[in-house]
Amino acid sequence: MIAFDDARDTILRLSMPLGVERRVLSDLLGRVLSAPVTSHIDLPRFDNSGVDGYGVRAGDTILGMPLRVASGVAAGDDPAESGIGPGEAVRVFTGAAIPEGVDAVVMQEDVFRQGDQIRLASPAEVGQHIRRRASEVILNSLDARRRRYQLCRRLIHWHQGSGATNRGL
Repeated sequence: MIAFDDARDTILRLSMPLGVERRVLSDLLGRVLSAPVTSHIDLPRFDNSGVDGYGVRAGDTILGMPLRVASGVAAGDDPAESGIGPGEAVRVFTGAAIPEGVDAVVMQEDVFRQGDQIRLASPAEVGQHIRRRASEVILNSLDARRRRYQLCRRLIHWHQGSGATNRGL
């Protein structure tokens, strides 16, 4: 019987690398990248809400104290006009940019609303339900998975999110 190391050396010596093909991302499932990949953008591109709810200042969320809903911001809206001050909250939807003054988001299921006033079921914590800019992918970060794994759906989504349109295989 041939030793494992000898067998591996023989296989590697007789193997020929395949040429590089360029493919659109939708054709990458099960393929292997031929070169390292870097992200062209931060993901997310800005701080945004991870849930539908209310943006608040965590320090203002004393149990039972009402907060006034000053405005609302949906995904795609400019948050510049939706900042909050002391004692205020802003209605936010999943993916919406975090307005000035907001340091936590409370899920809508944990809020009691009457008119333009809300009361929270429990105090909020700073950073709660906020997806921070570049928390998933950092600008110019290297995809260290090159040549190690076949591309699965999750990795293809990473490449799509990094601003790529096609890749070499």
